[in-house]
Amino acid sequence: MKPVFANISLAISGLTLLAVLTGCGEQSIQQGEGLPHQVEVVIAEPKALLVTDSLPGRVVPVRESQVRARVAGIVMKRHFEEGSDVTEGQLLFELDAAPYKVALAKAAAELARTEALFTDAQTRAVRAEDLAKVKAISVQDLDSARATLASARASVLAAKADVDSATLNLGYTRITAPISGRIGKALVTEGMLVGQNEATEVAHIQQLNPVYVDFSHALSNELTRQEDSRTGKLLDGDILEARVEGTGIQVKGKLHFTGAAVDQTTGTIALRGEFPNDDGQLLPGMYVTVLTRLHNQPTAFLLPQRAISRGADGNPQVLIAGKDGVEVRPIQTGKMIGAEWHILSGLNAGDKVIIGGSTTLQPGDKVEPVIKQQSHTST
Repeated sequence: MKPVFANISLAISGLTLLAVLTGCGEQSIQQGEGLPHQVEVVIAEPKALLVTDSLPGRVVPVRESQVRARVAGIVMKRHFEEGSDVTEGQLLFELDAAPYKVALAKAAAELARTEALFTDAQTRAVRAEDLAKVKAISVQDLDSARATLASARASVLAAKADVDSATLNLGYTRITAPISGRIGKALVTEGMLVGQNEATEVAHIQQLNPVYVDFSHALSNELTRQEDSRTGKLLDGDILEARVEGTGIQVKGKLHFTGAAVDQTTGTIALRGEFPNDDGQLLPGMYVTVLTRLHNQPTAFLLPQRAISRGADGNPQVLIAGKDGVEVRPIQTGKMIGAEWHILSGLNAGDKVIIGGSTTLQPGDKVEPVIKQQSHTST
């Protein structure tokens, strides 16, 4: 019977050991579950922020001119390269000047004839004045001499005007650039008749340095910008920046003028910026993004996008690693600045905002915050 009792003793000892080990294991698991989770956090730190607004704009030339033929004639020669830069007064086209040279010569001859007639009438008028003093001629003959002299003087003036007109027309056969800028393609070629019954457009010139950018701004934002500029809250409020999407083109400029009326349909006000264009990258008709300065905020909070989640009500919220565990904090967000959100309300300086983990953490959970260095987006 000794073996039976021995086996029973061994079985009891094994059960006792198993119970002890099981209890220790459960205690270990419970202790593991009670350990705080490590979470990555950023410290909410207020910083000065320049709030800007991005608006669509369109590039327009500062000056543009439709070059037209002012007299009729055959195009004899083109003197410019299409797409090149031209200067004011530069010769662009020559028209056939022969008919206008003839017209000028004819006008000059007519002027010489009228001047000769004027000299004769002047001599006759002086003689008539002398004869009238001794009553050698009638009063009627004196009046006639005076009238002839006045008519001759008027004929001379008319002839001089004809000479001036013929000179102008001859000059118009040389079509020059009215402004400096970049000229487009030639709209006429050699041998074409231009200026017949209309002022034919022969080329188009646009001044591209500097250029204007036209855009519209919400009236409330524009009034705020103007007020902050006047009171000194916004420094350099007239500074603008134009960006071409999909390229690296970024040009700084200044506000040229603000419109004097509000669009009743959109509630916006028209503005125009002026931008240098030394390299000619901004072309008329191009759409750009204009960055305007709205106001300076001395204490602003910025958070990375993954620190913000949406609650059951759809409103934005963040998780705060507090002394009593995880806290759900509703916030109000402003606009996206780079890869970060501008937080308008709901944060306090020094708050430890948890990055990610919103799906696994619950309010009151114990966490061990690991601080992540936050790199703010420059505005």
